[in-house]
Amino acid sequence: MADERTGTREGLRPDPTTPDPVGAPEPAAARDATGATTGAADAATRARALEYLSRVELLRGVDDASLARLVRDSHEVALEPGAWLLHEGDTGEAMYVILDGELDVSVKSGNVQELVARRAQGEVVGELALLGRTLRAASVRAATPARLLEVDRAAFEDLLTCPGVAATIYRTSLEREHGLVALLARREKLAALGTMAAGLAHELNNPAAALRRTALELDAAHARRDAAAVALFGGGLAAGELQRVLELGDVARRRFEARAAPGATDPEREEALLEAVEELGLESPWEAAAALADAGWAPTELAGLLAPFREALRAPVVEWLDADAACRALLREMAASSEAVSRLVGAVKEYSHLDRAPLAEVDVEASLENSLLILGHRLRKTRTTVVRRYAQGLPRLEGFPSELSQVWTNLIDNALDAMGEGGTLTLSTHAGTGQVTVEVSDDGPGVPDEVKPRLFEPFLSTKGVGEGTGLGLYVAKEIVTQRHGGSLGFESRPGATTFRVTLPLRGGARHDAPATDAPGAAGSHGAP
Repeated sequence: MADERTGTREGLRPDPTTPDPVGAPEPAAARDATGATTGAADAATRARALEYLSRVELLRGVDDASLARLVRDSHEVALEPGAWLLHEGDTGEAMYVILDGELDVSVKSGNVQELVARRAQGEVVGELALLGRTLRAASVRAATPARLLEVDRAAFEDLLTCPGVAATIYRTSLEREHGLVALLARREKLAALGTMAAGLAHELNNPAAALRRTALELDAAHARRDAAAVALFGGGLAAGELQRVLELGDVARRRFEARAAPGATDPEREEALLEAVEELGLESPWEAAAALADAGWAPTELAGLLAPFREALRAPVVEWLDADAACRALLREMAASSEAVSRLVGAVKEYSHLDRAPLAEVDVEASLENSLLILGHRLRKTRTTVVRRYAQGLPRLEGFPSELSQVWTNLIDNALDAMGEGGTLTLSTHAGTGQVTVEVSDDGPGVPDEVKPRLFEPFLSTKGVGEGTGLGLYVAKEIVTQRHGGSLGFESRPGATTFRVTLPLRGGARHDAPATDAPGAAGSHGAP
């Protein structure tokens, strides 16, 4: 399906040492871009057309009789600049030889057409869709005034019977497909990184906003605590009271550290604290009671702490404890937010494998969790329930961590797409003899029966044109099978789809296998 996307292949041009024919060759019948027939060419024009086509490498070796049939059964198409010849996603019914002019080849990316190649005189477009009887993988339009020889399916299949032609066409098509796979695999990786960056920004926003808000509140709490301290020391402390005041910080810290889990405050205890502080005449007794309860204070403990102080000093003591509890609670929130940021950064480092050698020990469970963290915003947006069925004591395996993270992310992302607005995503791991198996399951509608046999083919996508490259599963399978010596398969029926990855613990990862996102990795011709 990569018939129109790869870079210029000079071998398809006419031999530059042979002079161009006088005038432009015209086939036996000519028509404009609308398909209107303009009449048969005369014998001289036919001869020039035969001479021209014999110099196109794709057609070298074709005998004169076969070339004559090709000219007889083909038509000329004339295009003005900007006119479309092929549209991505259409059924392929013809191949085109460029007689004159240049064509731009593009693929839809989002809402724009991304230029991936330019074809010139003597080159061919459209052959791969005929070989595979598949849909067009790219769109083609004229960059300059152009004339093309349209070879329909019947004429193309007749051409394949000529000695040597089939091999040349298949070799050329394979090179183009491999080049396009390398190009779009790099684009797929960049798109995945873009998705990851967007998700990371979304995930970082909450803890970052919490840190900013907490810092502002902490400043105010510190000011209240300082004011309470000033009131205490300005109250004419007796020797025993001074000693108690100097011990308040340690007492408050020990009480905060010994408290129950945050959010586990007993409503009855908070109500009793409210009654106690109301008697002291505090300005906001309900806020003080809530802060003291969160810090772990009980009414009896507070009464014992206040007993050595004179009546006039008890309110400033409680105000100081209130402000101190607020400061400690805010510091706790800042620590939690900072931990969230650190955890996200750690997940990205693991995903992109920034700080280790490419080949390393892989903790499969941690790798899966990092992928879930990266996709956290999608999980929440789609209201997806995640079920984890991890095997206990799963052994580590030797592999390429960032590439395996890409596999998990692709499979999970596909499952989320399949489930739409929500569902249940199940991640399972199993240990076997010398191997580890990971299963990613969803309860979506399943893979259509007509798609199942071709699911791992490049450029196969169940999404709309421009919404996906159709390389996600292809790249995942290449990583699993070629780079790690494992297997990737699936089972699917409505309501239950499972993708199963099995990887050897040792010896499967290959340095010599080309990475799917390396330039030119998939073929001998790099994409433009």
